[in-house]
Amino acid sequence: MDENVSEAAGFMSGDGVTSERVYSALSTWPCWSVSRPVIIRQLRGGLTNDSYLIEVSGVFFVLRINADNSDQLGIDRRQEIQAMARAGDSHLAPAIIYVDHEIGFLVTEYIEGRVWNEGDLDSANNILKLSTLLDSIHGLAPIETSVFIAEKIRDYKNEIGAVIPGLDEIEKAMEDFVDEAITDISCFCLCHNDLLVSNIVETLSGDLIVLDWEYAAMGHPLFDLAAVIEGQKIAKLASDNLLSHYQAAYSDPSSADYRRFLQWRVIYCYVDLLWYALHLEHEQKLIAKKILYLNELLTNFDRTMTIESGFD
Repeated sequence: MDENVSEAAGFMSGDGVTSERVYSALSTWPCWSVSRPVIIRQLRGGLTNDSYLIEVSGVFFVLRINADNSDQLGIDRRQEIQAMARAGDSHLAPAIIYVDHEIGFLVTEYIEGRVWNEGDLDSANNILKLSTLLDSIHGLAPIETSVFIAEKIRDYKNEIGAVIPGLDEIEKAMEDFVDEAITDISCFCLCHNDLLVSNIVETLSGDLIVLDWEYAAMGHPLFDLAAVIEGQKIAKLASDNLLSHYQAAYSDPSSADYRRFLQWRVIYCYVDLLWYALHLEHEQKLIAKKILYLNELLTNFDRTMTIESGFD
């Protein structure tokens, strides 16, 4: 058996088919490589795809095998590649080496550096770097596809098959809330929409590179800010610093700005809850915890607004 076939066969995911797709992807190497790639190891992390560190003539790359259920996850791979190419041109994402939509894989450059963790958000300097990163992403050239949060919420709700205790009550409370917050699309820009610290790599030179552009689309920039704040539950001081550093429009936020930002934080938590209810319904304790937290946000919205904004 070919050595590369044998090595690929050693990598299996829970569905038992990943090894076949790894082999199919590697068999295309003459299209994108000067020599046969070698699998070094499977990379950890990620809830949906399988990724592998590969080597070609002493240079490292990443081979990502797309999740079989990409469509169910609401991932548009062509949209992802378009956004990632925009970001890569500005050195905000790994460079794309090769894409195959038929087999379902992507090869990118390997970024050497350190993946951020939540502790990195305790640094005021890192908050400044993060706000600059957000500003740079939102300033990229637009792509064709937009994400409308109301439609995304509706699609998630329609696809959830399991009965989730407490979810119906949340849905009723969120209806008017969502309608109020999503009326303005004039500020739409390219957004990452999943900017968690686990998707940020700090290179050896100190630059920040963003991974996992699967949900990137034209959207409301405050959703990206909300993902940073609520995705990591960062402290109020860091949240205030992030908002104040982000673009000149928010350097001196008004009461209305704070309200809108808090609304988008609630909406992010709701979208995150629906995603888990749809794709990880077996995580009942985690889903219940998310429902409890969202209920607290909704119940204390006006009080939080007053405390965090300083406006009575």
